[in-house]
Amino acid sequence: MKKLLTLFFLLTAFYSNAQNLNKITGLESTAPSVAYSLRQLSTSYTGPLVRIKVGSSFYDVYPDASTTKFSLSSKISAAIVNYNAAVAAASTNALSTIISGSTDATLAIWYDQSGNGVHVLSNTSTAKIITAGSINTIFGQPTIYFSGTNGQSLLTSSNTVDYSALSGATVNAVAQNVATTSSFAGIIGAAYAAPNPGYSIAYDATNGKGYASDGAGCTYGGTSSSTTPQIITNIFINNTTNLSKIYVNGVLKTNTAVTSGTCLLTHTSGSRIYIGSARGFAAASFVGNISEAIIFPSQLSDAVRNSLETNQSQTYFGPAVTIASSASGAVCEDASVTFTATTYNFSGTPTYQWYKNGTAISGANSSTYTSTTLSNNEVIKVSAGDAIVTNSLIQNLDANNASSYSSGNTWTDLTVNGNNGTIVTGSSGSVAIATEGTIKSFSFTKGLSYIGAPVTKTASMSFNVWAKTSSLTNYSTGTMLFNAGASGTGWQTGGPTLYIVGNKLFWNTYDGTTNPFKLNGIDITPTTSAINDTNWHYFTVVVDAVANTTSLYVDGVFKGTAVYQNPNLYNTPALFIGGEGNNANITNYDLAWVGNISAFQSYSRALSSTEVVQNFNSKAAFFGANSAALTVSNSITASITGSAPTLTVLGDGCINKTTLSTPSGQTSYLWYKDNAPISGAISNTYSPTTAGDYKVQVTSGSCASMSAVTTISVCGVTADGRMSIFSSSTTLVSKEGEINNRKGVDDRGLILTNSVTPITTGLMLYLDATKSASYGGSGTTWNDISGQLPAGSATLVGNPPFSSGSFTFGDNMNASTSKTYTVSNQLTLIAWVNPSQTQSTFTGVIFRRTSSDGGGTGIFLSGNNLHYDWDNQHYMWRSGLIVPNDQWSMIVISVKETELTAYLCNASGINSVNRGNGHGSLTSRGATNFHIGLDPYPGRQFKGKMGTAMVYSVGLSTEDITTIFNSQKAAFGIN
Repeated sequence: MKKLLTLFFLLTAFYSNAQNLNKITGLESTAPSVAYSLRQLSTSYTGPLVRIKVGSSFYDVYPDASTTKFSLSSKISAAIVNYNAAVAAASTNALSTIISGSTDATLAIWYDQSGNGVHVLSNTSTAKIITAGSINTIFGQPTIYFSGTNGQSLLTSSNTVDYSALSGATVNAVAQNVATTSSFAGIIGAAYAAPNPGYSIAYDATNGKGYASDGAGCTYGGTSSSTTPQIITNIFINNTTNLSKIYVNGVLKTNTAVTSGTCLLTHTSGSRIYIGSARGFAAASFVGNISEAIIFPSQLSDAVRNSLETNQSQTYFGPAVTIASSASGAVCEDASVTFTATTYNFSGTPTYQWYKNGTAISGANSSTYTSTTLSNNEVIKVSAGDAIVTNSLIQNLDANNASSYSSGNTWTDLTVNGNNGTIVTGSSGSVAIATEGTIKSFSFTKGLSYIGAPVTKTASMSFNVWAKTSSLTNYSTGTMLFNAGASGTGWQTGGPTLYIVGNKLFWNTYDGTTNPFKLNGIDITPTTSAINDTNWHYFTVVVDAVANTTSLYVDGVFKGTAVYQNPNLYNTPALFIGGEGNNANITNYDLAWVGNISAFQSYSRALSSTEVVQNFNSKAAFFGANSAALTVSNSITASITGSAPTLTVLGDGCINKTTLSTPSGQTSYLWYKDNAPISGAISNTYSPTTAGDYKVQVTSGSCASMSAVTTISVCGVTADGRMSIFSSSTTLVSKEGEINNRKGVDDRGLILTNSVTPITTGLMLYLDATKSASYGGSGTTWNDISGQLPAGSATLVGNPPFSSGSFTFGDNMNASTSKTYTVSNQLTLIAWVNPSQTQSTFTGVIFRRTSSDGGGTGIFLSGNNLHYDWDNQHYMWRSGLIVPNDQWSMIVISVKETELTAYLCNASGINSVNRGNGHGSLTSRGATNFHIGLDPYPGRQFKGKMGTAMVYSVGLSTEDITTIFNSQKAAFGIN
């Protein structure tokens, strides 16, 4: 009796521990008895996916945090030297840290995710999961290759199972036969012993049955022999016979109504789970790939089975993208690393968007991404989407394609139909090309301007447009995104239109009433959150002549359907983008679009909802839109060593009184003077005795990096190394070696400084609040002392407070030059700043724009991270130089045609970051003024103190920057 009670409690525990596969929609209420996968199936399961064997060591491998699958980014446990079955905790190391180009890894344990702990294992199994440094895959998804013809790849559970009380079961697997020869090769199954099979999936290679169920003495299957990956589901009718329904990729191959024998199944308390060989019988080995294998203790309904198989199809056979890096292990700073995307199962050439640390990389839209500016632990991944639907595409206008638009008034159709657009500028309003990062679009202002793009109409059509606006609240009557009607009066002649009225979308055609918007349209956006913002959105209007409806989608999401009132009037080729069109009776400019339009497509049929989503996904990443349907790759974390060394200046920058240092603990050091190595200077410190430009090369492992340059001066040194005192009206140097130590002041009480900057070549603008010649202490004019004629003096806006040689800028307080400047392909911007708080994103310091939201060029701070913009490009790059609050720093952006260097100079020394990147000439963008403490785009105001603003028409060298810093730092209290 005691034994029976014990068995009862064991069975109760076995099933009560089971957890639902809630990461698969439709299986939230269905618990398996065993579940093996190379992805996480349940949020309740927090253990490892597998244990692998690499060499003589074992490692537990956990789901990748980003994809929840087995990947090289998966965290692993510490090495397990002596094999055991105890789960090992994850460390901070990724799988990639133990895998090289020659590494193989075999499977030691496949962990059960059902919660019942029925793991399958073997410390000698040859089932291979990594071959020569690469994860084995099916369509880019991880898989395990079972290749042992004599059972060498077999995995067996040490725990037993008892299915004797079940009234049937379901066995499911994702597998690929490669070269199986057995007549009952086991993929997954329960068995008591070799002669006694239980519920299973096998592969019958001898009798042509393909995927089958394995019974005592026979297999039961259909004609599904194949070497292509398959999803197999066997549903057993009871626990004694081998009859079952067998589905392959969701298609029923056999049915219990057709009997071919009643081979017996055996279920007892001593049964075990076998994967890779049937019943543990060596000769019945499966040769192929297995990615997932699950047994359910019940017969799944069609609804649940369909949910499972649909999810598996999407996961393993749907579109997928993986990335690989050209770097094997850690690489040196500035090394060129190329990431390559490989795609699977896309309907055509996919579109790409690369990401760094979760942020889209501007312009990175090809199948490869190469960088020489990676930092350690930066995370790279890519998203991919199917290309735009081309079936029945009769018009494709794309401002981002040079073949569609480069200049002039014609927006060229990229199809062969010649349905070009023509920019029409009316008596008011405007249409102009604009650039925002890598996105090009047409910018519309309020008025009678539009783009006419006639297209031949068909009974059913679809119209798609990428657009954005932030001005909807100003137009109560409505603003028209496009109008497919005749003679510029779409709603009066039956043509479909898309209006936005009071932040709500309306579309449809005229039915004879005076208000076509609210009577015929459907109010589907009661708030402004989805439309009235500064984001790009994808609008689709589908005209279905069969259903007599027009339907609206926003960002691929269906919003509603309205009755199509007058299809008989929908017959003219007229199409107007950005306005109502050429209606001579128009007097209300409110109908004009105010915002940007980047792409427009027309189809000669009604698109399906799936096709609308595909079109949205094809460009969602490019336009910064959110799309859960985009296919996202695995992530690769960059391993970078040997970063540019920090050079610290201890002293006053004069010979014999200054020590240069860089952190200790590296492999080797070598100091340079004037670009020549200094013999014997091989420690982490050096004290210059002669004037010149100094830098240090630091070697860490195999990587050698060079520091920034610092200049050491003579400074009037006496024979004993002390400073000789000299003074003038502009300079006072004390014996203590302190320049301008507040012993000399001008008539405003400010420290005496040189009146002329030491670097004048290319100087275009020089505003310096520490000099009375630039600002006398009152008034709204900040004088330009660059010496250029005419001067580029700036006008102070908002009465910013002035004190001790600086202005305090904040909301509505800044300065702008009255003079306009033309910029070529070189530029240096320098400013002394003292932030009072952490700056908001894209805070302008010295900035210019050639239009209200285009042509942005200048210095940005984002969260105090120093970066820049160049003609609305490169603004997503961050230098990593963090400008501290409540202390003075000189910040610099030096742009040359093929590179950029950012500098942060303050009491901690001079730090710089170099970036190799092309910078095209901005001459064609025209002349415009500079804003100080402001990017004129809304909400980008610098908050804090500013002392100087300097602009050069050339890219200054590190030596130049050092010279300027050393000449100005005393005025800001830096010795």
